[in-house]
This record gives sequence, C-alpha cells and structure tokens, in this order.
Amino acid sequence: MIRGQYNADPAALCYEAYEAADKRDIEFLICDTRPAPHESNLMGELAKVKRSLSKHDPNAPHEILLVVDATTGSNALAQAKQFHEAID
Repeated sequence: MIRGQYNADPAALCYEAYEAADKRDIEFLICDTRPAPHESNLMGELAKVKRSLSKHDPNAPHEILLVVDATTGSNALAQAKQFHEAID
C-alpha cells in the first residue's frame, strides 16, 4: 500500500505507486482516485491520472472502473457520460 499525504495530488500518487509496483514486480495495482471533498474538477483530475500512468506504460491504465453510489439515481448516467468523455 502506498499512501500520500493529506490532499496529495492523486496523479502524482498513482505515478509513485506504479513505480513501486514495477520495482517490486507486482502484477496488479489498484489506484483509488476518490476526489477530495473540495475537488471541483474531478474529470480533469482523472484525465491527469491517466496521462501520468501512461508515462510509464503507453497502454496504462489497463482497466478503468467507475463506481457509482446507488443513491445517485439518474445522475449516474450523466456522470458515466462525463467519465467516458474525460478518459475514454
């Protein structure tokens, strides 16, 4: 487990975690990029994480999951569309 400081940049933390996993020959890396409560540009942050990881491996991330809270309701579809537009 790689932990960053409170309010650390998610892209930088994912980059460090990828480096650590690569050095240790770890096959799977899961980066939880849950936004900070004050984060207003979530999709921009997610795109930044994707760009950061692709510096190590052009194909990274190899899998991207969107987890939506069940209480989100019909707004979940709008979130999924924005998510897809931001990081494909």
